[in-house]
Amino acid sequence: MTARIPDRVLDEIRRKVDLVDLAARSGVRLAEKGRGDFWGCCPFHKEKTGSFHILRARGRYKCFGCGAGGDPIRFWRETQGLSFADAVADLAQMAGVDMGSYEPSPAGAVSSPPPRPVTDPPPAVPASEKSAADERKTKIDKARATYWNRTLDLAGSAAETYLLEARAIRASVVAGVRALRFLPQCPYWAKPAGNRYFEKIHVGPALAAGMQTADGRFAAVHLTYLEADGSDKLRLWMRPPSRLTGDPGEAFPAKKIHGAAGAAAIRLGAPAADMAVAEGIETALSSPSAGGPVAWAAGSLNNMAGPGLESAYRAPHPHDRRRKLPTEFPDCRLPSFSFPATTETALVIGDGDTKDRFMLDVLLKRACRRFRMQGIDAGYVVTPPGTDLNDVWRQESEGVSGGRGA
Repeated sequence: MTARIPDRVLDEIRRKVDLVDLAARSGVRLAEKGRGDFWGCCPFHKEKTGSFHILRARGRYKCFGCGAGGDPIRFWRETQGLSFADAVADLAQMAGVDMGSYEPSPAGAVSSPPPRPVTDPPPAVPASEKSAADERKTKIDKARATYWNRTLDLAGSAAETYLLEARAIRASVVAGVRALRFLPQCPYWAKPAGNRYFEKIHVGPALAAGMQTADGRFAAVHLTYLEADGSDKLRLWMRPPSRLTGDPGEAFPAKKIHGAAGAAAIRLGAPAADMAVAEGIETALSSPSAGGPVAWAAGSLNNMAGPGLESAYRAPHPHDRRRKLPTEFPDCRLPSFSFPATTETALVIGDGDTKDRFMLDVLLKRACRRFRMQGIDAGYVVTPPGTDLNDVWRQESEGVSGGRGA
């Protein structure tokens, strides 16, 4: 084992690396909304409106759609699929930081401590692990108290109208799904362009979905903000469209997650031998509506695929040889979405409206590999380009008698 990289070296990298330039290098298109205030579409989940935010002066990023956030090291590590050490080495080279300027420990390596007597107490949990666990618990408790505990039954609500009418989901599929609830007066907090602080810019109806860990505990709440009558997802404009200039405008994301969604799932049906998994609620509910298996929603593509094995091979990206695709090989030691123990076969559903089909295929293959290692016969399918499964189902249901709400 090599010596730990000193904090002063990491701090120098964080100080010298421009996160805006780094995001651009990774293919993220950013627009400056205020001085040093950049917004764009998130590289960590699929979206059509920009919820990804960078404050250049602080060197920090945050996605208000999926919750991803961190510093330049974490950004480079997660977008490129690198280990911590490899990400640091890459950034050090970019920023001109001399990685050889620090001295390792006198022994030249970190050696194993001598055996402890049997009477020793168990080792204390490191402060960093304690703080991470405390932060996770705080997020979960806040999501439960602020949102989930205030939800109402779905029946007769704008959220039910959205699912049955706007999304053509069959009523029999939605009935009895305890994970789906309704918030009649759900606040929407955002930071308008040029503002330093978050503001409550809207209060209205939202579809609320509970996310649970593998052992059934509440972990997060997934919110889909709706128009007042449930006819569609809500549109809150960051920049209104203009007929004069032809600018299509830019809206705040209609979906948000509060809590700790990693390794959690939205359980949209009872456990079964044959099941499916999808990123979003509408896609997952479209599977049984169309006659397919019950599907649970993972909330994001990364959660569905699970972490990759850091030491595994990563192929060059076909469209940019300087970049590498994620690895197909999962790290099953780390938590991620999981099916119930009763599942024997699984279908992994990919959305064809992705920005990067090559990356999508790799992550879907990783998910299938992980499920097969768990003894599940898994395969994946991707909808036609520019569509998701709900788009396909709605087109088909228009010609099916009683397709809507049947």
